[in-house]
Amino acid sequence: MQQIQQNWVGKLINAATTENPNRNYRIENVLGQGSQGSVYLGKHIINNFQQIDVAIKIQSYMSEQEIQFLKSLIQYQNQYENNKQNLQNYNPSYIIRIFDFFQHNNDWILVMELGTQDLYKFIQSKHQLPIQQLGQLLKQITKSISFLHDKQLIHRDIKPENYIKIGDEYKLTDFGLITTQFRQKTTNVGTVLYQAPELISNLNNYTQAIDIWSLGCIFYEVLSGQTLIQGTTQDQIQKMILAHKQDCTLINQRINSLNCNKDIKDMIICMMDPNPLNRLKTQQIIEILDSKFSFQKFPIINQFPQQLNIPFAQNNQFPLQYQQIQQQQQGIIMQFNQQNQSQQQQLLVDMQKQLSQQQILLESITTNFKFLVGIVEDTKYMMNKIKKGQEQQRIEINQIKNDISVEIQNIINVKLDVYQNNIISKIDKICEEQEVIKVNQQELLLQKDQDFITQFQESINDKFKNIDKFMISIQSILKENKLEKKEIKNQVQILNYQMNEQLKQNHSEYQFEKNINGKKFDENLITKLKQKNNPQKKDKQQVSKNEDQESNKSNQNKQQQNTIHNKNIIRIGTQQYQTKNQQQKQGRQAQIYDDGDNDQDIQSINN
Repeated sequence: MQQIQQNWVGKLINAATTENPNRNYRIENVLGQGSQGSVYLGKHIINNFQQIDVAIKIQSYMSEQEIQFLKSLIQYQNQYENNKQNLQNYNPSYIIRIFDFFQHNNDWILVMELGTQDLYKFIQSKHQLPIQQLGQLLKQITKSISFLHDKQLIHRDIKPENYIKIGDEYKLTDFGLITTQFRQKTTNVGTVLYQAPELISNLNNYTQAIDIWSLGCIFYEVLSGQTLIQGTTQDQIQKMILAHKQDCTLINQRINSLNCNKDIKDMIICMMDPNPLNRLKTQQIIEILDSKFSFQKFPIINQFPQQLNIPFAQNNQFPLQYQQIQQQQQGIIMQFNQQNQSQQQQLLVDMQKQLSQQQILLESITTNFKFLVGIVEDTKYMMNKIKKGQEQQRIEINQIKNDISVEIQNIINVKLDVYQNNIISKIDKICEEQEVIKVNQQELLLQKDQDFITQFQESINDKFKNIDKFMISIQSILKENKLEKKEIKNQVQILNYQMNEQLKQNHSEYQFEKNINGKKFDENLITKLKQKNNPQKKDKQQVSKNEDQESNKSNQNKQQQNTIHNKNIIRIGTQQYQTKNQQQKQGRQAQIYDDGDNDQDIQSINN
């Protein structure tokens, strides 16, 4: 419930429609909480200058019976409770005034008149009221139930908390459990302190008498300030109520302990009768309340003050003035008695007339009763015949049911056989059709496979042709490579021969130069020795020596040029061989068969 308070306090409900443009309400604070929702103080905002205090109940669920009752109640209150001054058209229901109810954001909003306190708080405060006001209070809470019972409704949750004081009147509220008299009803509803025995016994055929039981409990509570059924637990209270069905002594003693009129006590005892059929009706209760209450102070507590014993003085002890007053009073009483005698005679005549009329009515009633007794006997006789006829009909119906069941079973069996045969034939047809379809499909698949195989064979033949062409081209390339290899071999052999010859020539030249240089060395020694002896000879020797050196240098240059030439020839040959070998590798797409000459050629070149 705290969540509901946080959601609604301070909010503005704007549910205006074309029919009700002033449906604007503001939630102020919480007034009370219940099992079905919370009641808030609200403001009905008509315009910026006019705001009316109302009570707003917000609940998440509202039964269809409650909705229909509220609609009829609003219609009745608008017709008979708008103008108190017009007594002819004013007939209050003593139910709280409902101004509006509608659905807003999946919640039901019930707008009511604002009260001051409930009856439970009034009882707990133990205020003393004059007996007339007390009688009016009991009549008000009874008339609200009478209004419901006249419309064949049952409240099912009558308790002091559901009566709110509005002005000088206590009015009934909370219609969440209201239901009709003649429909299937749920059991064990209401508040346990005010539950009738038939509710605790889980009987679902209870009547409006459960509201009379609850009302009797409230009467006792208003007159005594205490609850009639007292117990510490719910189980104890229910056991006490159920025990009242067997023995009424305990509860009746508590009611008889009230300090009030005996007729009021007897009335409450009749309201608490264990048998619902013996309980009083609301109209009978109202008549008793009108006739039995008189003007006197009536405290609402259980312990009432004892009566005061005031001694009366004798006539001779009073002063003369009081005696004269007493004599005057006696004269007035005599006149009043004479007038009363004439009135009583007239009343006797009227009573005799009424008695004669009542006798006539009794006679008519007796005749009607005899007639009714005859009708009852006839009805009993007819009922017996009907029962016998019903029993015979039941026997016949059972026989017919058996015959029909046998016939139906036979018909079903025949139809099932026919149906099974039809199904089997249909299944056979379907199987045949499926076999034909499968054969056709297999033929189509075979045809497709054959087409695919032929296409694949053609593609393979084409590839083999391409491979043959490619092999022919490879063979031609290999032949060309063999020819080129032979040419390279020949060139390499020529080069080897030239190199060997050149090396031999160089070796011979080297030996020759070596011999020459040795001789020159000896000749130089001789010339040097001669020059020492002959300087002119030295000059000649020196010239010849220089000439020899120049010749040696020219020979060395020739040798270097020859070696460089030979190296260039070898390098060019190797490059040509490598380029041809690469071209052969790039042009091959299949395995190239080599005759083994390449390795020899490369080895010879490296050598």
